[in-house]
Amino acid sequence: MSEELVVEVKEEGGTDAFNEVTVVATTRPQMEAAQRTLVACAASRLERLEVELLDLEKNLALAKANKLRQAPIQAAIYKAKRRITFYTKLRYAFEMGYTLIPNMAVDVFAVKTNRQGPKKEHLTDSHTSSWVSSPWLKLVFPFILAKVFDEIGVLPASSKGDPMVIGRIILKEPGNTRRMNFLIAWFVDTKTL
Repeated sequence: MSEELVVEVKEEGGTDAFNEVTVVATTRPQMEAAQRTLVACAASRLERLEVELLDLEKNLALAKANKLRQAPIQAAIYKAKRRITFYTKLRYAFEMGYTLIPNMAVDVFAVKTNRQGPKKEHLTDSHTSSWVSSPWLKLVFPFILAKVFDEIGVLPASSKGDPMVIGRIILKEPGNTRRMNFLIAWFVDTKTL
């Protein structure tokens, strides 16, 4: 296979870039090109969602002005905002160079919560937020990962073998939960080679 990126563009489907492009990459240069393609796809989806959100907000203002029912529009606004957050996180993960991988069962050791952020004394770098130690892996992880990923876990679930650290971005909607897994790190003990 050549060093060129293999991209399949499907004519059918909507105007959504994620539904129209299939990316196949087998070499490092292809993976880099694939990442750029996925960033562009996420940006395209975000642009469309932001226009949709503006339209919904205009409709809500009209409904309020005319004393019409607002609950369905508010629900649609909430859904659009959650999707914008989801695709913003996807774009960040692609831009940061993390590789999208299939959804797998992950032993989760960090979950995003609504709790207050880290204390000031834990900050170590003004550019990348702060750092936290993971006792399971005896490693140091930047808190910036928690801003992008909703869950962080490992594969395999046992401490034997060479673990892969997986970050998940999750979109929960009624009847449908999307989990996008990204390879954050892979540890290989050279004694096993």
